[in-house]
Amino acid sequence: MLPYLAIVQARMGSSRLPGKVMADLCSKPIIWHVIERLRLSKTVGRIVVAIPTGEKDDVLFAYLHEIGAEVFRGSETDVLGRFCQASRAHPSHAVVRVTADNPLFDPKVLDETVQYFEKGGYRYARTEGFPLGVGAEVFTASLLEEANGRALTAFEREHVTPYMYTSQGSRGAYDCGKNRSRIRLTVDTEEDFLFMQKIYKHFFRGFHNFFLDDILAYLGEEI
Repeated sequence: MLPYLAIVQARMGSSRLPGKVMADLCSKPIIWHVIERLRLSKTVGRIVVAIPTGEKDDVLFAYLHEIGAEVFRGSETDVLGRFCQASRAHPSHAVVRVTADNPLFDPKVLDETVQYFEKGGYRYARTEGFPLGVGAEVFTASLLEEANGRALTAFEREHVTPYMYTSQGSRGAYDCGKNRSRIRLTVDTEEDFLFMQKIYKHFFRGFHNFFLDDILAYLGEEI
């Protein structure tokens, strides 16, 4: 299995919770937790954080530079174009898309999704039924190029993958087996962030050794 390029989508300008990717979670910014959890993946060979070029994202760029993360800067609104340019700068046969507001992103789920993607010979695959904020999307670099050339609407350009999962061609969904999509493990609002702090205070001891099954058990969910 060839190593995958992980592109982390991040920005400071969230409309609901501005600056959330730099919000403090157990003495580390959320973006730090996302990157560190990604490093636990067995299939990701390189991690690049794709951020906008605007002045408000300079503080994010400075922090990422400080911790030695690889960064690509591009358009704030044309996120698909930003992804495509980041992929060209760091060539790989396939790309994993992760968003920086998911500090409970699960590297085990990612690796399982990649295995599903490879086994099925898909151009695009995503998780289905998992809690919001845990899953991932995987697609070939050639499909990313195709989407960049053919996706025309502002919605498609902003959200990166709509063209991919509605276009013709082989695509698949790695199913959780039990629909847990009602569970929010992402940070989009202040309420989400307070809930995330509660989970991290329970589990985090300086390193990431807690995963989806641990979190579900903590929440009283049947595994």
